[in-house]
Amino acid sequence: MADYSFVIGYPTESHRIELDLQDETQLSEFTMRWIRQDLQRSDSAPMDTENRLIFVKHEQSTRLSINPDGLSGSPVFSIVHDQLKDRHLRFEGIVTNARDDGFAVLPSAHIRPMLDGIVDGN
Repeated sequence: MADYSFVIGYPTESHRIELDLQDETQLSEFTMRWIRQDLQRSDSAPMDTENRLIFVKHEQSTRLSINPDGLSGSPVFSIVHDQLKDRHLRFEGIVTNARDDGFAVLPSAHIRPMLDGIVDGN
């Protein structure tokens, strides 16, 4: 069981772009701010034929809810501990869909075979 889960990414609303008024082909500022949202596992969604992991904003999180637009493809991690209480980072998967405070995540177990296929030239 995970001690703590979170998503990190760059939501669409986190960027700031300003054009240089003297030269519209130049940017005077381009900033993207990453966010971390605290998560907890939730029950699988009915009718989810892709068997994704479902995470929701952690009930004890003090972080503000964010508009998740732009977070597809973001990694989800969990901090877990072993029998000796040593903590480790586990890659849970990548966000495929998000709405409000809910995140559907393609499990890492499905990602590795896909990447192996790319390496093998398939």
